[in-house]
Amino acid sequence: MRPRLLVVLVAAVSVAAVVPVSAPAAAAGEVLFVVAAPSAPTSGESAVRGRLAGAGYTVTLVDDNTVSQEQAAGTAFVLVGQSASSNLANVKSLATVEVPIWVAKPYLFDDFGLTGTAAGTDYADKPGSALTIADTSHPIAAGRSGTVTIQSGGRLSYGRPAASATVVARAGVDASVFTVEPGDTLANGSPAPACRVTFPVYGNAPAAFTADGWAMFEATAAWTAANCTSGPPADTPPEVVITFPSAGSSVSDTVALTATATDDTGVTQVSFAVDDAVVGTDDSTPYSVLWNSGGVADGTHTVTATATDNVGQSGTDTVTFTVANGPPPTGGEVLLVVANPAALT
Repeated sequence: MRPRLLVVLVAAVSVAAVVPVSAPAAAAGEVLFVVAAPSAPTSGESAVRGRLAGAGYTVTLVDDNTVSQEQAAGTAFVLVGQSASSNLANVKSLATVEVPIWVAKPYLFDDFGLTGTAAGTDYADKPGSALTIADTSHPIAAGRSGTVTIQSGGRLSYGRPAASATVVARAGVDASVFTVEPGDTLANGSPAPACRVTFPVYGNAPAAFTADGWAMFEATAAWTAANCTSGPPADTPPEVVITFPSAGSSVSDTVALTATATDDTGVTQVSFAVDDAVVGTDDSTPYSVLWNSGGVADGTHTVTATATDNVGQSGTDTVTFTVANGPPPTGGEVLLVVANPAALT
């Protein structure tokens, strides 16, 4: 079972002494999502909740007026939404809890020690749809590089992060995706009680996230849940094995090319190619296509099976085999019966 993830979207908080909170064993796959109106989430909040739920997390929307340290304790992380108020003391109290926190509201960056305290200078937001990757090796970059469009329109949060922070991506020249690891010094001089992260989840923008935006979003969730110590597990390409024909075997007439395929995220299809020419595709197991060997000359040929997974990665297997249909029937003696053979010329 996947660890439970807790995401809290936080408002401005005054950083004080770290507050360990007694709680049950960590709910590693639960997400605590702090918003202004849990009963009427915005389209952006609904998109975030749906994406996390689709990734296997249990997502709980909690009211910024009632959220507490006790609710946050023991979770994988808290996501403090952009709609959460920056003026509520109970939201600010989350800053000292020893759980990872993803702060989506820029006007709470200072309260969680991610930036200095000057609004408009140390933190703010601006129109934008693209990020420039600053650290391509970081797990949150999700393998992206250069300028990446994460959303269609909307706004991007940004700030001047603590000196100890790792900047993963920028909105123009401004740091927009950054993280402080547990124990590293926050902008207010205190050690981070746990992982502190920001990635722009601003207003309704997530409802128009691109595939790249969601890839980085999910990588941010995995990095935060791991307390900034490890990234999401690297997706592995699918494994595919041709089961017919076998290597070195001989075929004739019409045969079924077959293969098995497995993958950690799921196989979407397996295509078959003879001598690099695709002859068919199957999207369900057992993976198989019919092929008429009479369309090629007798002799040695190759068949390649290519399996594709849910994230677009592929794996292949190739087998060499022989086609042996033999020569076509030759002409033989024909007895023609007619009424007057002598009349034939």
